[in-house]
Amino acid sequence: MKSIRAAFLPLLLAVASTAHAAENPDEAKILKIEQDMAAAQTAEEFLKDFAPDAVMDAFFPGQARGSKAVATAATTLFAGTKDLRATILKMSISTDHDIAYAFSTQRVVFTNIAMNKVQDWVFRQVDCYRKVNGKWLIVYHNLSVPFDPTTGKAVFDAPV
Repeated sequence: MKSIRAAFLPLLLAVASTAHAAENPDEAKILKIEQDMAAAQTAEEFLKDFAPDAVMDAFFPGQARGSKAVATAATTLFAGTKDLRATILKMSISTDHDIAYAFSTQRVVFTNIAMNKVQDWVFRQVDCYRKVNGKWLIVYHNLSVPFDPTTGKAVFDAPV
């Protein structure tokens, strides 16, 4: 029975997030952007709602600033993966006039091409938004994983 509940938990959370976002049009727009980003299979799809001056703190070797650097980081990521499947497990969105944030916990399963190995990670994502000419754009994107303080190593399969 636990496995059935665990299998349906992401679906229930997504429905609950969607229902709440439907009450606030700005939150609904941001939820759609977050869902599209999770479903992206190319760097172009992933980056379509990033501001030209966006900052990305997500992938090695570190922070990317501006369209060119952010595009390079995303292109490198997608070039190194195949069969990418992301699921939003938890989502919290808050808006205030022309600024907003989205915080989520996500699970991603993909094949690392260089290692020829399937990876299964749980991570946290924070996106900060600015509304420009009526359109929400991501100005800051951050991914993080918890770490084990006893080993100093990242924990990619941490409990949600």
